[in-house]
Amino acid sequence: MAADIVASTYGPGGSNVAIGKFHENALTTNDGVSVAKHIYLNDEVEDLGAGYIRDMTFEADQGGGDGTTTAAVLGKGFVDHYWKQIFEGGVEVSHPRLAVAELEEKGRKAYEELTAMAKPVAGYDDIKRVATISVESEQYGTMIADMFDTVGENGYVYVEFDYGFDVKTKIIDGFQIEAGLPSVDYSVQGSYSTELGLSNILVSNHEVTVEHVQKVYAQLAGRGVPAVVWLAHSFTEEASASIAHLFKAALSNDSKEKSLTPVIPITMPVTYREIILRDIAKLSGSTLFDGTMDAFTITDLGQPFKKILLKKNNTYFVGAPNDVDVYVKDLVSQKDDMSDTDKERMDKRIARLTGSVGTIKVGGQTDAERKYLYHKVKDAVNATRSAVKHGVVAGGGIALKEVGKNLDFEPLSYPHKVIEDNLGEKFEGSIDVLDSVAVVQNSLQKAVSAASQVLRIKYVIANRNLTVEEETQLGI
Repeated sequence: MAADIVASTYGPGGSNVAIGKFHENALTTNDGVSVAKHIYLNDEVEDLGAGYIRDMTFEADQGGGDGTTTAAVLGKGFVDHYWKQIFEGGVEVSHPRLAVAELEEKGRKAYEELTAMAKPVAGYDDIKRVATISVESEQYGTMIADMFDTVGENGYVYVEFDYGFDVKTKIIDGFQIEAGLPSVDYSVQGSYSTELGLSNILVSNHEVTVEHVQKVYAQLAGRGVPAVVWLAHSFTEEASASIAHLFKAALSNDSKEKSLTPVIPITMPVTYREIILRDIAKLSGSTLFDGTMDAFTITDLGQPFKKILLKKNNTYFVGAPNDVDVYVKDLVSQKDDMSDTDKERMDKRIARLTGSVGTIKVGGQTDAERKYLYHKVKDAVNATRSAVKHGVVAGGGIALKEVGKNLDFEPLSYPHKVIEDNLGEKFEGSIDVLDSVAVVQNSLQKAVSAASQVLRIKYVIANRNLTVEEETQLGI
């Protein structure tokens, strides 16, 4: 039953599922993993089976960011096919062990055939087709394609949940960090926004003390540096107060103080702090100080950025002076041994260094609409990113159906059949219907794995909810 509920959302004719949540508005969605993770059944044995669907769709989502419904549909197709043979006296496969062996072999061959079938993304039109099919909206498909086209090969597109009333996009050129002005005292306009022209940066991976501040200002005196943004692990209260006082003095009309360089301190976010500091030091050619600043000289500032825009929670560095091609190539080579999650983080890091970062902020007229659109757009962006990187195959279950014919393996046609059932008519596909080959392959692998586990099961032990005393007696 759990697989059928997930399958009802599949394809262009798929339905929505309303999910009731305690003390919250109902969630209306056709996102496979969102539906699956909320399915809990009262019958212990049935819920055990539903657990496989929850796990399979979750793993598919982690592996490819999309294709969760395809995984659930394929998994059901595999199990139904072999149970029919095993329990109804099939000739070729009459034992679960043989069924699992055949399924895993067919799955491996299907994966290889999909690889051979894949074609590279041919440009904007292909990107738009993938995005539009995934998000089921030409408007949002075009928006996603435009974002990928704008950020370029080295750019990165990500999706954020927004409490506004519509879906907005934002492109950031240059390096961005999620930390900004410590107070309005550092803004000439009196608000949390300051734009600096030609400016240097100082990078410290340690707590900055008032002694460090004195050392830096002694070196800056009379050197004609227009402005400095000081990025650090943290600043002591005395250091912050000293920098604030000197900043105001630098902007005063007192001729004695006009030689002072305005310095703006920024405390770095805890997450990936050292990595971000190292990257921005590479972009500017500045020295990354760790612990002491006794050896600081003016040359440690590196070369200035063309512009630095500071806001309350973000800072944007535009016009990096240093070439980081060799550095980026080294980062790319490190991805080979990374998990999918770490690879995604590295892609964001490389995009920060070499290209633009595009953000799609998903809002809506109601909370239910926001959540619905957020899942749809997020899945579509993941599918599009995967398609650009790995290539595409015919969508709508067409590619799987073709591979099934080549391998004489009927269950691979099941996703196409479900799409037709949900649509209520024949679906032959077209050149406009494309899927990321990596997403399809990921769904296939997760479905083979989950179905193999189910086929190996001979007995089911469905424990009722135990009391704390019972669990203690059983040693659970």
